[in-house]
Amino acid sequence: MIPEFINFCFCDFETTGVEVNDYDSDTYPIEIGCIFTDHNLMIKDTYEDFIKWEYFSNFCYWPEGNMKKAYNIHKIEIQDIIKNGGYPSTIVYEIVKKITSNFGTKTVTIVSDNAYFETYCMHKLFNHSDYVFWDYFHYTSWDINLLLKVLGIERIEAHNHRALDDAASMYHQTLRALQKINYFDGG
Repeated sequence: MIPEFINFCFCDFETTGVEVNDYDSDTYPIEIGCIFTDHNLMIKDTYEDFIKWEYFSNFCYWPEGNMKKAYNIHKIEIQDIIKNGGYPSTIVYEIVKKITSNFGTKTVTIVSDNAYFETYCMHKLFNHSDYVFWDYFHYTSWDINLLLKVLGIERIEAHNHRALDDAASMYHQTLRALQKINYFDGG
């Protein structure tokens, strides 16, 4: 069984690109979706929002290049982000509030179908705030693809390219995988 001190954040971001090796790249997280669960994977809270970066005020439309290519996938208009999104520091404040109100001083583990990328995006957000990533997130992250592969479960490619929907899909795939091995029955 998963120890009681481990809690999870099933997390997905929609972004302006996929370059994660350079914090100065034009890859910005633009939408976040999180499902916070306890060690039994019981949902404690959710969070979703558009992420508005100061840099975006320079545009009426996505510029050509990686940002335009990403738009062709996620279909999120930059004006919707500018009008309805929160700034990174506000988003981080809301995430911290969700974590502390549900788990106190315990950290949460990021769970995703691309844990390296989602962790990068979360770091990028936290780097634009007064909060320290490691105070709220565990130093490891879990990639559900490994769990699915080990259990021989075919991954459902049901990306809606909306962050909370995709986080929910990962959450349900994880539950399905653990039910296959009777995890919740002590099996």
